[in-house]
Parts: sequence; structure tokens; C-alpha cells
Amino acid sequence: MTQANQGGDGPKRPDRRHATIDGADLLPGVEAEVVQKVLVAGTLKNVAAGTVIMKEGSPDPSFVILLKGAVKVSHNLDDGRQIVNELRRAPSFFGHVETLAQIPTLASVDALEFCQVLEVPRPALAEALKTSDKMMTLLVAEDGRRLARAAYNQRALANDATEKRLARLLLSYLELFGLPIDGGIKIRVPLTQDELGDALAVNRRSIIRALQEWKDRNLVFKSGDSYAVSDPKALEEIAKK
Repeated sequence: MTQANQGGDGPKRPDRRHATIDGADLLPGVEAEVVQKVLVAGTLKNVAAGTVIMKEGSPDPSFVILLKGAVKVSHNLDDGRQIVNELRRAPSFFGHVETLAQIPTLASVDALEFCQVLEVPRPALAEALKTSDKMMTLLVAEDGRRLARAAYNQRALANDATEKRLARLLLSYLELFGLPIDGGIKIRVPLTQDELGDALAVNRRSIIRALQEWKDRNLVFKSGDSYAVSDPKALEEIAKK
């Protein structure tokens, strides 16, 4: 998906006739009339890259639908670092559990590029659940997916080597932000060694050591303020080990 245009007449609403973004359902399987009511009730916002869309621990959560762009979902550690749970591209949604349960936000969501989001008030979400079994099914299925993801990440943190986890993270960035250049595929958003270390909850030395080894093997190289991968298949093999 291309980056949203920040100029012109301002943000545009998603197509309410079909409730889709670039052909993808905003709320897959949910009746069109229910989705339209949710969209009408929401507040549309433009979000710059680097902006915190949802902050872990916030006492005032909201149901947020990601219409354009990509985000990282992370959890705060006691030392101030943020360990990345996953990267997600639109269409997606967040905050339904906290909004319905009226509890503080369980994770942080940060914009990795220019994003458009729709903030939906609790009454509109509650009404959608009351009138649509399909909406309930969608949210329960998403909760199950995220619980499975959290369990997977916990096992990986305990058992997998830094190199394996770093390879997976770089491949995730490559999937969302890969840009073909001479010699490989560049991750087109800024990415530092410190950010990679924080994302994996490891020290910077471990990141430097892995990246240097891969550089020596002609797998990755520095490209501007980010990194490029010259051999994605080799990186995939490392991620599978």
C-alpha cells in the first residue's frame, strides 16, 4: 500500500458502500450495515510516523480501526524499552478488549509511517456487538490470534537465539516496507541498532554481532538510515533454525 497523501482537502472517509480499504474488508465477515454504523460513529484522524496511537497503561482506551499505514504493537519493559509483539498493516483494529472491559490499554501501538485511523466510541462498539453475531465472532477470533501470538513470542524469548529472532524481525519489516534497490531489498523506514535491540529485549552488542556476521556473509548491509537485505532466502533459513 502506498503512503497516504497528506495534502489536498484532508482525510477521506473509507468507502461506506463496501466498507473496504484497497479492496480489503475493514471488519471481515461483518454485515455491511453494521460496519457502516461503526464508521459513521468514528472520528477520523491523520497520524504522523512515530506518533503513539495507543499507549500502554492509558486509562482511557478506545476502539481504533487502522485504515491506512502500518504500526508496531509493543509492550513496555521495566527498564523503559519496548519489546515488539508484532508489526501490522491496514486494515486492522485494536483496543476492543480494553474498551469493552473499561480497563487500561494493554499494549502500545506506534505509527511506523503516515497512518489514518478511526477512533470508535464504546457505545458504538457495544451496539455493533449487540446487533451482530458476526462482529462478536470476529473479535473473539482476533483475541485468539493475539493470544496465540503472545504465547509464541514468549516461547521465542525464552528459547530462541538472538540471531533467529532478529532474522524474523527483519523479515517482518521487509514484508511491510521492502523496497527493491541495487544489491537487495531495502527496509524503507528508519531502523537503528538500538531500536532492534529494544524490540527483541537484548543488548545492542548482540545486535551488532549478528549484523556484522551477516554483513560478512553478504546477507545484509546498511542503507542510509536503515538496512537492506541482499539474500532474503538465507535470512529465512536463519529464522527457521
